[in-house]
Amino acid sequence: SAAPTLDINPAPAPAQELPVPPQAERPVPLARTQAAQPAARPQARPEPRPATRPDPPRTQSQPQASQRSGGSRLGDNFLEGSGDSTRTNETRVPASQIGASAKASLFQAVARQLRPHWRPVDGADREKLVSKIRFRLNPDGTLAGAPSLVGQRGETEANRAQAPRHAENAIRAVQLAAPFDLPPEYYEAWKTVTVDFDWNLSR
Repeated sequence: SAAPTLDINPAPAPAQELPVPPQAERPVPLARTQAAQPAARPQARPEPRPATRPDPPRTQSQPQASQRSGGSRLGDNFLEGSGDSTRTNETRVPASQIGASAKASLFQAVARQLRPHWRPVDGADREKLVSKIRFRLNPDGTLAGAPSLVGQRGETEANRAQAPRHAENAIRAVQLAAPFDLPPEYYEAWKTVTVDFDWNLSR
């Protein structure tokens, strides 16, 4: 029998196979990941706007902006030429040009406004008493001072005791009726008013 010998070049040991990881756990190659992403779309460039011409300088003949936007079309001098009672008397009729019929109408207007406030006295001969009251008015119809008694007539022995009260009631009627509503253009005719308070005025 032959003795065993040692081989100086021993045969290589069989290679051991490494365990293969599951399919889901394998990393995705970089090249494949980049290919899966969609390519970025190029951004559209904004279309150039046409150049606008500057507005021509505005002249005096062109309408103002407030007129174009529907604002007031009245100018600052829209009152020019019309009378203003606060600055001028050109809208008022002079007293010398006010006729008798106009004065009669003014007196009726004053009497109509006095009548609801006039209370004549009671007693005998009350219809004979007449108290003349004078008062001045401002252009707005308000009293320019206290009314005053300028005369009284029709006094008898029967109504003499009621005469002072008759005058007081007349002055009170003027104070209650103010301010008076009268046409401003005839102010020169009614700025000073004298009224005879009698029995007939209350009717």
